[in-house]
Amino acid sequence: MVLRAVFAVILNGVLGAHLALAQVDPSSATLLRSSGKAPDRDSLDSSRYTVKPEARPAPKVEVPPPVAPAPKVDPTKAQGSNVKTDTGAPVATETVTAPPVAEPASEPPPTNATPPEMAEQMRDFLLGGSQQSIQEFKELLHPRDIRQNLVEVGVAAGLFYQDAASNFWHRRHFSYGPLISADAKLWLTPFLGFQGEFATSLAADMRGDPAGTRRIPADHQWWRGGILFRKSFGLDRKSPLLTIGVGFNEHRLNVPANDVDRIRTRLSGAAVSLGLQQPTSQTHFWEYGVQFLPRESEQEGKTGLSLRSGTKQETYSIAVWLGSRTVMDRKHQVYWQLSHTLDKTLYDGQASKTDPISGIQPAGVFVNTGTTMFRLGYTWAE
Repeated sequence: MVLRAVFAVILNGVLGAHLALAQVDPSSATLLRSSGKAPDRDSLDSSRYTVKPEARPAPKVEVPPPVAPAPKVDPTKAQGSNVKTDTGAPVATETVTAPPVAEPASEPPPTNATPPEMAEQMRDFLLGGSQQSIQEFKELLHPRDIRQNLVEVGVAAGLFYQDAASNFWHRRHFSYGPLISADAKLWLTPFLGFQGEFATSLAADMRGDPAGTRRIPADHQWWRGGILFRKSFGLDRKSPLLTIGVGFNEHRLNVPANDVDRIRTRLSGAAVSLGLQQPTSQTHFWEYGVQFLPRESEQEGKTGLSLRSGTKQETYSIAVWLGSRTVMDRKHQVYWQLSHTLDKTLYDGQASKTDPISGIQPAGVFVNTGTTMFRLGYTWAE
């Protein structure tokens, strides 16, 4: 009985010690373990419990702080000035001296051209340049180029037809017949010249009375003169030539001074023309152009009949032409030309005489005159 009690005490002490040891954490068990015995991996304190690994922070990468941009230094400010950074601390800046900038010299205000300068400008505008430049231009032209000519004189013969339509019989007529003409051109430079032309009808006539029982002679004369400006589009002989003319035109219709049914008329005014010479080869070119008379004046001359178609009048005219020219050489040329001119006149007020056909005095008399010419001519040049 005594032995059973002793055995129970011993067993209770061994099991109690073992259970107490199991409830101790690994670190306390290590302290309780004998220092002379190495820890076994398979023992309770090394395999039953696992130590949680500590999380290691990622290595820090040091980023250099941003470099503040260098402060701008105004070269116009005083030297040795301090510049403040973003932190507010003043930073001594290096003195920068900008190189001096040369300012462009101011142009003097324009002054009026002196008389010699104005004379040179007018000469260049009218003649086409200085004497030296004009001479150099002529040296570049072919010896047989017509722009080398200084003087051109021409004669021509042909036919004409004129028809005047009107609501007043005394101004209504038609006539036709042969004509001859002569013209001349004087070229001061290849770009500037003067021209004059005269043409007259031969043995032309018209109806002399309303019944048509008689015909009277009707002499037509055409006068023309002016200045020519010529523009070249090249140096070779096949280059087109543009001609601008400013001048004065006049047409006269003369009938017998003692005729009792017809009057004389004179139509004149300033004219502007534009012509083109278009070469097809070195020896041939076409000629065509247009002429405009913006305001003409018509005068009615006294014969055996004193007549006025109205109190005042307005007259306008336009002309076109087409032709061909063959250059045998620079000094000899032959040509033909076909032209048509339209003159329109409108009178205000009432005519001074009654119309012999209608028996009334017309008001607002109009006269539309068309003239067609065909000419074949020859030009001599030097």
